[in-house]
Amino acid sequence: MLEKAQAIIKGLKVTKILCTGQSLGGALATVNGIEFVRHFPTIPVEVHNFGSPRVGNAQLAQFLKEKIPTVYRVVHNRDLVPHLPPEMLEYRHNPY
Repeated sequence: MLEKAQAIIKGLKVTKILCTGQSLGGALATVNGIEFVRHFPTIPVEVHNFGSPRVGNAQLAQFLKEKIPTVYRVVHNRDLVPHLPPEMLEYRHNPY
């Protein structure tokens, strides 16, 4: 993913990176957003996910809040996926 992104960014004037996905794809969008912030620190990154499960602990959620100021999560309260893995295992969503 990073090699493809580097090739695209090298050839174009990129002003923003938007990572988006649904369910497992939403979790992957979050993880990719973190990687893009690390590898392309001068390009703003946004994450928009739909029905994403939790992807990390409180420290990762705080890192996300600090490094990616625009994260949108869209969920339906009856969808099981956003409630997984359970909080009792110390997984957290982004603190937005």
